[in-house]
Amino acid sequence: VQGARSKFINWFHYRFVDLNVQAENRHNIHLLAQLKEGLQQSSKNSEEYVKSLDWAQRVDVLQDPLINLTRNYNYLYDIFLIDATGNILYTIAHESDLGTNLFTGPLSDTRFTRSVKTTLKTGQSLFSDLERYAPTNDQLTGFFTAPLMDELGNIIGVLAFQVQFEKIPNNIIAINDKYSNSSQVHYLLGADGYLRSKIKNNYNYSEVLSKFIDTRSFQQWRKANSEDRKLLQETGYYIGIDGHQVMGMYQNVQVPGVKWVLVSEINQAEALADAHWLGAATLILVVLTGLSVALLAIYQARRIVQPISQLVNASKAVSAGEVEQKVVVTVDNEIGDLAKAFNHMLAVQNEYAKTLEMSQKQTERALNDLAMQKLRWINIPLLPLRMLRGL
Repeated sequence: VQGARSKFINWFHYRFVDLNVQAENRHNIHLLAQLKEGLQQSSKNSEEYVKSLDWAQRVDVLQDPLINLTRNYNYLYDIFLIDATGNILYTIAHESDLGTNLFTGPLSDTRFTRSVKTTLKTGQSLFSDLERYAPTNDQLTGFFTAPLMDELGNIIGVLAFQVQFEKIPNNIIAINDKYSNSSQVHYLLGADGYLRSKIKNNYNYSEVLSKFIDTRSFQQWRKANSEDRKLLQETGYYIGIDGHQVMGMYQNVQVPGVKWVLVSEINQAEALADAHWLGAATLILVVLTGLSVALLAIYQARRIVQPISQLVNASKAVSAGEVEQKVVVTVDNEIGDLAKAFNHMLAVQNEYAKTLEMSQKQTERALNDLAMQKLRWINIPLLPLRMLRGL
């Protein structure tokens, strides 16, 4: 949308460049000056003068560059030379507006006339905005106006380019066509709230300048009166042009002479579809992550608790007299070191017990031998005393 908006504004920028080049062209200024002089000398009104031979002779000599201009630039429908009093003294199309006075005639209430007045007053090049122009069979038309100045810098009239609506590149509609399968829509509104563009190709031109849009986006933009310099302003959710709840935003589209707003809308359901999908995906990921963490915690707890349980059971068995115990632990950590130390302790204890048992048996055998010897001594008959004495 930003790109389409930029292209749209750039198209107007280059049209103003073309207009100002021609407004500074001394040949065009000379043509208007010649026609003004002829009108003054003829003592006729402008409508009569443009039908005179003098007008035809003056135009025939000087109009070729303007005719070539319309041939080279296909966006041009007609070119006007208007004097400072509002008389249309020259057009290429020669329609019913030729010779009329914009300020006092039937076109006095047109946007074209207002643009010409403002250009004469301020010396600025302007765009008149779109309107249905009666002399061109009420076709949608816009006018670019620029001042024509004499050698002293005095404004002597206005050069105007007439452009038909169909010739204005509607990049906005191109975006709508690009997203034809989507509910999103983009459209231009003027300060009066009426459409300045088609909404989609299934809408006809009759809705331009006749369909009034009063959505929240337009209301907020009108309240700001285009003083909000933000390129993009979101307006939240509201009822859109199709009667559905939409999310909308607006952007300023400023062209010299007009203030427009580009409104973009999309149905709320479609706008939030990705967010809902992302929320569901996030929830699933959270659940899966929680389950994974829980399973990992259980696995890790078992790895920690199982060796400790083996140590506890082995200790109980040893205390119960079952000294032939061995804890089998495959983990290589502090618990594994503890199990190895426990197994080493049992091995040392068992070895000590075996040594002690062997020593006890040796002691018992020695005591038994001593007892036997004592017994033998007791059973030996005592020699007579006299024999002992003789000995």
